[in-house]
Parts: sequence; structure tokens; C-alpha cells
Amino acid sequence: MSECLIIGGGVIGLSLAWQLAMRGRKVRVLDRQQVGREASWAGAGILPPASREALAHPLDQLRGMSFELHREWAERLRAETGIDTGYRRCGGIYLARSAGETAALAAWAASLREEGVLVERLGVGERESGRGVERTSQFSRSPALPLAPSDGSLSSQLSSGLSGPIDSAHKITAPNAITPSKGSLSDSLAQMRQEQRQTSEILLKSLAQREPKVVIQPPGGGLPVRAAWLLPDECQLRNPRYLQALTRVCELHGVVISPHVEVQDFGLSGGAIQAVITSDGVIAADQICVTSGAWTGQLLQKLGMTIGVVPIRGQMVLFRCEQPPVTCVINEGPRYIVPREDGHLLVGSTEEEAGFDKRTTEVAIAELIEFARSLLPVLNEAEVKQTWAGLRPGSFDGFPYLGPIPGLTNGFVAAGHYRSGLYLSPGTATVMAELMCGAATSLDLSVFRVGR
Repeated sequence: MSECLIIGGGVIGLSLAWQLAMRGRKVRVLDRQQVGREASWAGAGILPPASREALAHPLDQLRGMSFELHREWAERLRAETGIDTGYRRCGGIYLARSAGETAALAAWAASLREEGVLVERLGVGERESGRGVERTSQFSRSPALPLAPSDGSLSSQLSSGLSGPIDSAHKITAPNAITPSKGSLSDSLAQMRQEQRQTSEILLKSLAQREPKVVIQPPGGGLPVRAAWLLPDECQLRNPRYLQALTRVCELHGVVISPHVEVQDFGLSGGAIQAVITSDGVIAADQICVTSGAWTGQLLQKLGMTIGVVPIRGQMVLFRCEQPPVTCVINEGPRYIVPREDGHLLVGSTEEEAGFDKRTTEVAIAELIEFARSLLPVLNEAEVKQTWAGLRPGSFDGFPYLGPIPGLTNGFVAAGHYRSGLYLSPGTATVMAELMCGAATSLDLSVFRVGR
């Protein structure tokens, strides 16, 4: 009998199995198909930088822990298995087109700086982090290029100038100094347009220095890129290789991996899971952890429990280029372009509630191809090598479920990571292994509790 049974052989399940085995536990992993073939395999392997410094919320701490562990794990996996997971520091560029997107991205960049993450606004010429500001570019910051973007010089002037008296009807009266006179509005609009042109020109030069094949004005029209931020420490890895390495290291540490074994039901007695009924017979274990991604909710229903894990379909496109057209990950909203060193280029991703339907659709794939080619016209000559879709395990509040199953002394759950399963897998495996082995956990798991 295994001491620990892991139900689900994706990146979370394999990572947890490895960490439990490292702590001397006898571990078995079940999967209803080949291990590592669902959302774990389908993703792009983007690892945004995060720091554990000055972070209070457990989810942020989990991000910081995982980001720090990824480098350590990549080195260890290569040393133990000989498999290169493709982990590398490549940098990530984040784009915004509308005023709202620019403001939201600026606020996000500010929060990263508070965490101590290095952030550089392209076209501004300053590298910013929680440790201060360092000049890094030949382009100096001008009043037309504030670190925190405004809605435009005219509206900024009006809002900052509303300091006149308030009349008896509680109306704010603007001072005469900014009362529009004949021609002043058209002059201000002309000035705004000039500032926008200057901003675009500086952004274009700055972006061209880093990624010369990226265009900020879509060839077919539409909004140009208005702002861009660089995260120099963003990393990536290649999902299939990472899963191969995890599978191999588990085997090297004595983990029994059982593919094509489907869990059909559970046998309960005395407030514990006494048996797991599978297509391969009845299996018993001291501890059981469900790490079944989008299918976790279905399995927990067999235990009489409902949690908010739902499948969210994400579609992907793979281009084949002779040389990588970019070096950084390019991010715009929920979509991204991820270059591989061998010329492959991943483009994703959609977010669709389509049940457990993993089929791609012509419309979504066409939109992803158009998105990629609008930023990288060089892809018009590139081959679309493959398309696919995966099902991400979304949760109702955006937090994963980590912890014991209420009412069961030996049942646990680690699921619901949505788009961040691979990213958060090292931290998740570490804290869940600590919990299952009776040790103090590295962070507070109460916000992730099952049944919340």
C-alpha cells in the first residue's frame, strides 16, 4: 500500500509526488490518460517575475516562492535527469493601446515596483524597482511622458486647476486662468496630438531597439500601441520538457506512475477515505490528494463535496520560423507571443467557458493568428505548424484550492490554479508536501481552504 496517492498526473500532481518522495514517502500517481497531457502540457510556460520581499498576501507569497524555486528546480532537474526544461531568462514586454489599458498597466507596474520587481517603461528611459530608479536609456523623461499616464494634457490641466470658489449651488467655478478663450481649445487639442505623436515616435525607437520586428501600428488599422513596459527578469520554460523531467525525476525517486487508470468512486469509513475504486481495481493509501485540474470538481462530488472549479478553454497556435522573430515574451491583455530558441513561436490564448470541449474553433484560431501577425508582420510568411486547446481549472475567486478536504482526515486537494498551474507548481508542491507530512507550512493556507 502506498503512503500517498496522488490523483492526477499533471504538473501539480507530479511536482507534489516528487516533493513527497524527497521526504521519504512512498507515492503513487494515477491519471486517467498519459501523465502531463492536459492543461499542463497545453500552456506556454511563462514565468512572470515576483519577489517574496514585502509581500503580505499568501497568493503573492506563493507567486514569489514559486518564481524563486523555478530556477533551482530547473538546475536540479537537469542534473538528475539530463533533461533541459528550456528554462531561461528572456524578459517580457507588456503592451497597452487604449488610455484605460495604459492606466491599468501603469498601476500594475507600480504594484510590481512595490514588490521589488524590476520594471522599465519603454520610451521613458528609466528602470524602476522597489530599490529605486536607475537611468538606462538615451531617451530622457519629458513632461509629455509621465510615469503614471494621464488622460491628456488638457484634462490634466483642468482637473488640477479646479481650485476656484464654490458657489451657493455647490458648483465648482474654474479660475479665470484656465477659462477657455477663443482658440485655446483647438490649440490644446493640437498640443495633445503633437505630444501623442512624440510619445509614439519615442516608444517606436525604444521598442525597435529591443524588438525591431514588432510594429506598434497595426498594418490593417486600429489603435496603435500607446505604452509598453519591460520586465527584464521574466522567464520561460518549455512545458512538454518540464513535464518529461518531472516524470523522470519522480521515477528516479521511486514514485509509481500509473497512466490510464480512472478513478470511479471512493470508499469512506470513519471520516476517512478507506479505498479508491478505479478502473484498475481498488487502491488503498494512507493519504489521498486530488490534483485533477479541471476535473477536480467532478471527483470531489463523489466525496459529497462541491467546489468552484470550472474548465476554461484556452486555444493556442504554434508558428514555425527559421529564426525567432523576437527574444522577449510579448504580452497584450490575456494574449501573448512566446518565442522558443529553435524558431518555434507560441501564440495564445483564449478564455472560453465551453465545458469539457477541447476542440479548437476556426474563429478563435483566426483571431490569434491575426493578433500575432498584426504585431509581427514577418509571421505572414511563417508556417502555422499546429493548433490545440487545453482546459484550465478556473476557480470562482481566482485562488487555488490548497488544503485538507473538510470532514476527511486523510483527504487533500491542490487544484484550481487557472492559468498559473505550471507557474505556481513549485510553491504549491512545497507547501502541500509540508502539510501532508505534518510540518509547518511556509505560508498561510487559510485563504486557499477547500470548501470556502
